[in-house]
Amino acid sequence: MIVLLQNVLRADQISAILADFSGVKDGEESTYPLREQHGGAIGSALMSHDPFVNAILPTALTPFQFDRRIPGSVVQERMDTSLFQLGMPQAMRVDAVCVVFLSDPSRYGGGELIMDSSTVPMPVKLPAGNAVIFPATDFYTMAPVSGGECRVAICGIQSAVRGTREREILTEMWVTLNDFKALDPAGRHTQNDGLKFLGKARSNLIRLLAET
Repeated sequence: MIVLLQNVLRADQISAILADFSGVKDGEESTYPLREQHGGAIGSALMSHDPFVNAILPTALTPFQFDRRIPGSVVQERMDTSLFQLGMPQAMRVDAVCVVFLSDPSRYGGGELIMDSSTVPMPVKLPAGNAVIFPATDFYTMAPVSGGECRVAICGIQSAVRGTREREILTEMWVTLNDFKALDPAGRHTQNDGLKFLGKARSNLIRLLAET
């Protein structure tokens, strides 16, 4: 399941990250100072972002990779590793990938993230500070940039729920609960039996499926 996230990063956070992009070469995945100075801040922003937490039920994130694309950058299809740092104390399973867009889409041409899902390839180009989550079992690539610069931050995610389909069902239940709540902003019907039992069913499914 592909999930789009809005307003993960604030404008001042994006500006600070882009200021340190000056030393990153074309197509290079930088580790320092971007990862050291900003990776933790992006991770914290994601872990405090309610839609992210409910969509993926994260238990761990890999360190962020920061990528810069310009005209002529090499286009290469990739799939994230299934296990990160196997044999180490911080070893984790990679269930999903998160790509955070850092560049204003009006400032570059092309550069769409293309996810090769089980149906058809899906291109995504989001405003700076927004993000997308998709299964780590999918290939993905960045379309060629025709002008300007496209900059993104990428990490792998371990979920408490291993199965993609199971996470999709839980996400759909969470979206349905939110839709019902949006129809009743005053909260007059928050004690509706249907809402209570749907919320209870989702919580119990998480208990049944989650690995801790």
